[in-house]
Amino acid sequence: MYLPPALGPEGLIAGLPRAGTTLALTLLQTLPRVIALDEALREPELRLAPTSSDVAVIPRRFLREQRRLAQDEGLVWTYNKEGVVSSDQFDGPIRNNLRSRTVNASWAKLPHPLTPKTMLVAKQPVVFTAALDVMAQIWPVIGVVRNPIAVLGSWNSVDFGIRTGRAAVPERLHPDLQKQLEALPDQYDRQVALVHWFLGRLKQYLPADRLIRYEDIVSSGGSVLSVLVPEASSLNTPLETRNRSDSYDPGILLTVGERMLASEGPAWEVYSKAEASALLDEMLAGGVSVVR
Repeated sequence: MYLPPALGPEGLIAGLPRAGTTLALTLLQTLPRVIALDEALREPELRLAPTSSDVAVIPRRFLREQRRLAQDEGLVWTYNKEGVVSSDQFDGPIRNNLRSRTVNASWAKLPHPLTPKTMLVAKQPVVFTAALDVMAQIWPVIGVVRNPIAVLGSWNSVDFGIRTGRAAVPERLHPDLQKQLEALPDQYDRQVALVHWFLGRLKQYLPADRLIRYEDIVSSGGSVLSVLVPEASSLNTPLETRNRSDSYDPGILLTVGERMLASEGPAWEVYSKAEASALLDEMLAGGVSVVR
């Protein structure tokens, strides 16, 4: 596996999809030394890469290219809203009871001057977690995680491929996962299986101090992200949790939440069933009653 040499400091954000990886990126981009790149790796390349080692080559080439473009043109390629990486990716019109995406990958101007010490931080949670066994040996990586009940609520509220309980890149790189999902006819059972799979990989390949809880990002104002970018220790951004969002359908939440709590797997090594059960009760308070 050939990795083009890095031209400056780099860091990656892996994690559960819809767990707060974009929030982490938007907080880090406020730091003068950080340029944020949001899910900008090219899909055709990812679809052709047959192994984790092949996938791992792509970010190095991409980051090298982005640094040169930043230096020569003052631009980078990233998902953005009006030139800024935004944590509100799905605040568009509601279609079929699902929130629609409002950001697209395009050229964005640099938020800060580029220097040799500028750190490029890229996040692409599905892909980076799928290839984490290789990527964690090459780059500084953090994995953002979130209470599984909130993650499942979010998956079922947005027009997003993983809502169907399938994940193209992970399934191609890991045929056993593909077989497992194909054997599950119900999308909610597949979603539960994917939560266990993602959290299992994150726990297996990252040390505990690099598993960053969404809940801790919120309560710390972002300062917990200093494990990736030391200057983040100064962050104290007022944030409110979205774990109890009104956009989560209570009927779907009850169905998938109860299946999650009835399941067994590595997710419960990252969050306890008691934490998940308590959040489900809070989210359904005043709505659907829960009997256990």
